[in-house]
Amino acid sequence: MGTFNYVNEELLSTDDDVLTVHVSDLAQIKNMALSSARGRARLCAHHNGGDPLHEMLIALVKDNYIRPHKHPGKTESFHMIEGRLMIVIFNDDGKVLQCVHLSAPTCPSPDEQAFYYRLAIPMYHTVIPMTEVAVFHETTNGPFRPEDTFFADWSPSESDDKSVQSAYIQEILQHSLVKSNN
Repeated sequence: MGTFNYVNEELLSTDDDVLTVHVSDLAQIKNMALSSARGRARLCAHHNGGDPLHEMLIALVKDNYIRPHKHPGKTESFHMIEGRLMIVIFNDDGKVLQCVHLSAPTCPSPDEQAFYYRLAIPMYHTVIPMTEVAVFHETTNGPFRPEDTFFADWSPSESDDKSVQSAYIQEILQHSLVKSNN
């Protein structure tokens, strides 16, 4: 079991050079997400924001809102651990280009779904949890600089009213349903 440093209600970090994460650690991350104001929590396995490789175990609670964003110069990948997610990829004008459905191998899903995703070009995207809690391993290249993340101006801000965010998510989900039925 790793040694984790509590940073805030959404973040654990570690200084361990050899890190192992156990099922009980996942439970801790999920509980943090369930009790955090924004419905999310992460364990950063990298030592600091300047590291060239960033690995995080992330838990998102259903109805969580991640504003569509892109990261020029970054590649990211997700490997599902528990639950299901939908990653929505947009063009620069906000048109939905693709919906990627991810499911942990142990999570029952209506169809065979992928458990791994990789985005190698800077495209706007968002992540929508499809189960009460979704847990995944994200890998991306560092360093982390907030100014390198570009938020879509055609989407609600994370500071907007929850009802505005929820309506936007429902619109995306409806589009996904129509698209998958065609």
